[in-house]
Amino acid sequence: MILHIKIFKALTTSIILALLISLSGCKNSEKEREEEIEDIASIDTEALKEKIKQEDTKTELKVKETQEEQAESNKKTTAIQKKEVITQIIEREKETVQTISQGTFTGADDSHWAKGNISVIKREDKYFFSFGSNFSYSSIPDPVIYFGDGTKHDSSTSTGKINIKNGPAEIPVPENIDPTKYSKIFLRCRAFNVAVGSAKLTLK
Repeated sequence: MILHIKIFKALTTSIILALLISLSGCKNSEKEREEEIEDIASIDTEALKEKIKQEDTKTELKVKETQEEQAESNKKTTAIQKKEVITQIIEREKETVQTISQGTFTGADDSHWAKGNISVIKREDKYFFSFGSNFSYSSIPDPVIYFGDGTKHDSSTSTGKINIKNGPAEIPVPENIDPTKYSKIFLRCRAFNVAVGSAKLTLK
């Protein structure tokens, strides 16, 4: 009987200890949850918003900086391209250019006219028609330049349809043609075989 009482007391003690440990764990878990809630409640929402705003501002500044760098790079590229064009022009001007002959256009009539200066120049071993800044002519569908004499143009000297409407401009003289042999330049509408204007040349 005494043995049974001892066993009962031992079991009772074990159960009580287990309950105490369990209750202690619950209290600890509850305390931890309370601390977490307090931590969350202690967060300053305004400060958080301000921090987010600052990060957004940093991002915007970075994007703007990148855009400005790209714009600056584009400017530099454009400047380099302009410099290259200017260099080409300067180099071209350094080339030996000889004026062979020059003249001024007069119109054929009131409906078909041409005006402005024209020169025949030689650059290296090639000839070119050089139209002045005051050159223009009436609207025609198939403008062609010819050399000739008097009132007659030489069809074998045709430039083919020219793609200019105003000066200044240059177009090459057809190969195997000697401009010094002619005293006039004619502008005609080839499609309708109509005279538009002509320029009497003066050899230089």
